[in-house]
Amino acid sequence: MIDDRIKERFSGFDVLDRDGKLYVYCGSSCCYVQLDEWPLNKRLMPRKKCLRPDGSEWLGMKVKDLLSQVQCPECNKFYDRIDWPTFPSSGMPRSSCCKTTGDNSKKRYLERKIFSGNQELWLCRKCDKHKDKDSFHKSKGLLSSTCKDCHKLLYGHCIGPKEQKRIDEANKIREAKIAKGEELLTCERCGEKTKRKDWPKWKNSGTR
Repeated sequence: MIDDRIKERFSGFDVLDRDGKLYVYCGSSCCYVQLDEWPLNKRLMPRKKCLRPDGSEWLGMKVKDLLSQVQCPECNKFYDRIDWPTFPSSGMPRSSCCKTTGDNSKKRYLERKIFSGNQELWLCRKCDKHKDKDSFHKSKGLLSSTCKDCHKLLYGHCIGPKEQKRIDEANKIREAKIAKGEELLTCERCGEKTKRKDWPKWKNSGTR
């Protein structure tokens, strides 16, 4: 007798009862396949065809695996695989039956905190040392996993796009100033040519 939960998933298939065994008709192969051996997709739903386009068998679970027992890694509770909770949006199986969204990350974050007397210290994941709060940058109210010193060693040599733009502009101004200083000027009295940077300045005004 087919389980009602499995029967519901094969509502659109041609299922044949032959000598107490159930078979599903595959239109592409024009043959009947035993129900327990019918392949499932990643959402644990029956595939439309029993074979891949190249004629090979599908890898992964089959209908017979739907009634196997699985254990939640968080609470150790046992489920039939067919009853394992899924994501409503995609239908994909969850990693655990418990609603632990964000809990594990929060747990790992708080594990970094210790107290030395009355001082609160936090662990730097890079240098593996405990430091006070002021030694870390903050993002959305939380301390970063790397202290300021390690962050500077890792990214101090990096230049952002805005900083690079300022450097390019400064280099452009410097090159223009050098080029202007190399310009040759001709004295109207003696006809001698001198570079602008070496041209004598007026003592009072500082101009050439």
